[in-house]
Amino acid sequence: MSFMYGKLNEDREVIEATREEWSESFSDPSKRVVQQDSIDGGWFVSTVFLGLNHAFSGGQGIWFESMVFRPDGQTSDERRYRTWNQAKRGHEEILARLEKEIGKRSRPPTEHELTRYGYRKIQA
Repeated sequence: MSFMYGKLNEDREVIEATREEWSESFSDPSKRVVQQDSIDGGWFVSTVFLGLNHAFSGGQGIWFESMVFRPDGQTSDERRYRTWNQAKRGHEEILARLEKEIGKRSRPPTEHELTRYGYRKIQA
């Protein structure tokens, strides 16, 4: 996929979008958040659909990103993926690693935690 702007179809596959369609698709965050979790002690893991192809040197599109925020708010890990399923698996792998390293279980984030990192609660 060599196009720049993308959006997700009903099957969560990336399809080409105009800049206007891409912008419109971001009005509903529930359509772009793959998963978000917190780990007690202030850790936050967020995996989202970026909508912009991050394969800057060409080749297959890189459309999803996981970020790990430490208790001090700095990022400690960032990973990118080509598909929703890869992003979901990557998010789960990050959680498993952090749970093992930190010794605490993950859980859904609170509204306060979401706000701290610039997100808002997703209505299911």
